[in-house]
Amino acid sequence: MPRIVFLICWKGKYPWYFLYFLHSCRYNPTVDFLIFTDNKDLNLDLPANVKLIPYSIDRFKAEAAKALGFDVAIESGYKLCDFKPTYSTIFSAFNESLEYANRYFNAIYLVLESSW
Repeated sequence: MPRIVFLICWKGKYPWYFLYFLHSCRYNPTVDFLIFTDNKDLNLDLPANVKLIPYSIDRFKAEAAKALGFDVAIESGYKLCDFKPTYSTIFSAFNESLEYANRYFNAIYLVLESSW
């Protein structure tokens, strides 16, 4: 069965609500969350469906240039948002069975039961 994968590129310190985000991911086991980050705090209690992947700006620029066919000239995480529509192409090696990709974690995800 195809999986839903959220591709998230995060640079710097995690937001204050990051632990709440991880908690919400735990209750969505059919969705994978791949977080590409330069944050060195990788020793978190992660749900099985969340992967923190060490990823620098320089690596992003190199792999984005290769995947997109043009030079990528960004110097900070601030401009990563410009590339969100291309994440599924840039990170294609990480999401072979991709059905749907979203690029955000500014939401808390809920599992809705079909009993209503």
